[in-house]
Parts: sequence; C-alpha cells; structure tokens
Amino acid sequence: MALGKKIKRIITAGLCAGMLMQSSAVYANRYITLTLTYDYTKHKYNAEEVFVSVNGKKLTDLTMPPIILNNSTLVPAREVFEAAGATVEWNKAMEQVFVHKGDDLVVIPINSATAYVNGVAKELQTQAKIINNKTMIPLRFAAEALGFNIEWDKPTRTAVIYDNEHKPAKEGATQAATQAASQPTVAEPATQATTLAPVTQAPTQAATSAPVTKAETTTEATTQAPKKGIDAITEITLDSSKSKDTITITGEYAPEVNYTFSNSGKTLVLDVENSKLSLTKKNLSGGTFVQKGFYYNNGEKVSIELTLKDTVDVDITEKGKATTVTLVEGDGEVQSSKPSTSSSGSSFSAPDSNAGYDKDQGVFYFKNTGKVSLNAISEQDDYYNLKYTFTIKGDLTGALSTTSYTVNSDKLSTVDVKASSASTTLTFNEKRI
Repeated sequence: MALGKKIKRIITAGLCAGMLMQSSAVYANRYITLTLTYDYTKHKYNAEEVFVSVNGKKLTDLTMPPIILNNSTLVPAREVFEAAGATVEWNKAMEQVFVHKGDDLVVIPINSATAYVNGVAKELQTQAKIINNKTMIPLRFAAEALGFNIEWDKPTRTAVIYDNEHKPAKEGATQAATQAASQPTVAEPATQATTLAPVTQAPTQAATSAPVTKAETTTEATTQAPKKGIDAITEITLDSSKSKDTITITGEYAPEVNYTFSNSGKTLVLDVENSKLSLTKKNLSGGTFVQKGFYYNNGEKVSIELTLKDTVDVDITEKGKATTVTLVEGDGEVQSSKPSTSSSGSSFSAPDSNAGYDKDQGVFYFKNTGKVSLNAISEQDDYYNLKYTFTIKGDLTGALSTTSYTVNSDKLSTVDVKASSASTTLTFNEKRI
C-alpha cells in the first residue's frame, strides 16, 4: 500500500513537471541582444522581446524595437503614436517631442524628468531618449496623457493600448491586465543596460550584436463597422501632377468635406463630416504641394491632415460616391477657409467693429481693406510661458491700435495688440498650451 502511494506521487510529480515545461514553452519569448547608443555612450541590451498593439493591431517592422529601460517601456514616438491617430512633431532646436490628439497636447523633452500635459508639468519615471537615432518615449505616460487605455499582456509581453472605440471584447482580456506596462517582469537579463565604452562623437546608428528578426505578424484587426447613418469611407488617395494634387475620398455616397488652414498656412485639415473609416491605411505619400499627410477617425468625422510645401488654393467637387479635393498653386495670400460645420451651422461673420475678439464664435478679427501676404507674417510659440505671438509686417494702424482685448475663455485670457507703422504684433495669452 505504501509502495502504491509512492508510485502515485512520482507519477503526479512527473506530470506536474511536464505541464510546467509545456507552459514555459508556450509563453517563452525570444531574447534580443542590441547595442544601444544614447547619452553619447554605448550600452549592451539583452532582454526578452517586447511588442506593442494599437487598437487591436500588433505593430511590426518597427525600425527600432520597444525596449525596457529603468522598468519602463520606451517606444519609437512617431511610429507608435501616429498608428494611434495622433500627430507627432519634433522640435529639433529644443529637442522636444510634441504628441497631439484631439484637445490633448503632450510635450516630452529629451533627457528631462519633467514633461508637460496641456501645459501642466508632470514628473516622468523614465526620461525620453534618442536611442540609435530614434526618439524613444515612455509608452504608458504618453498613452494615458492622450486618453488611451493601456494593459500589459504578460504571457506575450505585449503592451496593449486602445481607445474607447476599440475596447477588447472581454473585460480584462489578459491575465495581467492590471499590471502596469511600465513595470514588466523580466526573467533573467538585467534591463538596465551595461555601459561598454564612452563615445565622444554624436550618436550613430549602432549595429546589433545579434540579428533581430521581424516580430510575429498577427492578423490585422477588422475595422469596426460604421454606425447606421454614418458614411463608411472606403478609400482615400492622393494623386499628383506638375500643376496640382488631387485627394479623392470615396464612401457609400459623396462625402461632405470642409477644410481649414492653420494660421501659418502650412497645414490644411480636411474634415469629412458624418463619416467613419472603413480602411486601415493611415498615411498619404507626398505630392506636388503636399509634403506628407495622414488621416484618422475624429469623433463622428474623418480628419485628413496635410502638411503643405507651399500656399495652395482649394477646390472641392462631389460626384457619385466620391468627393475630390484639388490643390493648385496659391497666390501667396491668406486664403479664406471653408470652416467645419459648427453646432449652429453658420460660418464666421465679423461684427460691425473694426477689430476685437468674438467670444461666441471664438475668433479674433480685424477688418483690413488691403491684402495680407503670408510672407509678411511670422509666428512664435512660447508655450512654456503660455504666449503665442503673430507679427505682421506693414502698416495696419488703420485697422488695429495698441490695446488689450479680454477673452477669459477656457483657453485664452487676453489678446494684446501692439501696432505701429512698421508692424503689428498680436500676443495670445494662453491658460494652457
């Protein structure tokens, strides 16, 4: 009897050991070895591979893989957050990353313990770095600051970020949903890189100590079906010739498109009203006048942001199931924009006074009988001091005089005007970035 129990124990122990080995084999991930160059020093990095999933789609073919540094996940800023529909810009002079989505703006300086979310200083657990010539930022901090949800899938070592429209089907889809993506557990290698040798010159692209194969490709998530009554946008293309760029937007019927220019005229935003993307591509290649562009779902409309090489005029034509937006060479002057539809459905109409700030419509205006050239306007964004300044060369004293206009909105406190015969300066005093 005692012998039988002993045999049972041995068999049970063997089965348990086999199951543990099976489990380890299922969840084992590939270790990667890299030489990372940052802070003018080379560092050896050896750890289990880390992946990122955005709104149900696993990102692959990243030029710089996500890494763990000081127990935080750092990711390439542009590739990850543009995939999430955000705008990413690099301020080279100040070495700062701007990540903008909706009403939220995150400013992350390189090698700083402080970042700014809508103008409010926030402490960083791990600093952003330029690693192997790629701007790497802390994933959890940036994602949560922009309103994304984030979970850490421990078995697959995947940081999962998603907006409310792409919430996983199951609540707590992973066994470690509550574990922070900034604190993954690494079994053996130290995630803190080991210094090899100082580098006296500027960082260069470092060679990997071992080849890094492409991450396993997952099946692309099916785009969420548009709501009833919302136009499903099935295709957005950019075609160019020597004299024009043509953006074609195809839906179930010809979409309604409104457009606005940025104050500098360097960015053109096309708003496709009452629509939803039914395609996955997010970027547009450059054209004759368009330097680059991308599109994304923006509430109950699709927004297309185009960075322009030069001033353009815009023509919009609706035909069949498509709307075409044609860009041709402009005359160098500020072009009237076709504003996006407001809640009242009306465009801006300037009051009888010559200048002022219209609180109801959120517009600063001045009446000028002449034309203001884009080349005569310069701008400066002193965001740390919450001031945005326009300087317009020329004599505008007939329309503007030195004074201050009280705004007191949720974004602005005052607009200060300083006018002279040589130039006029408009300073927007902000309450937040």
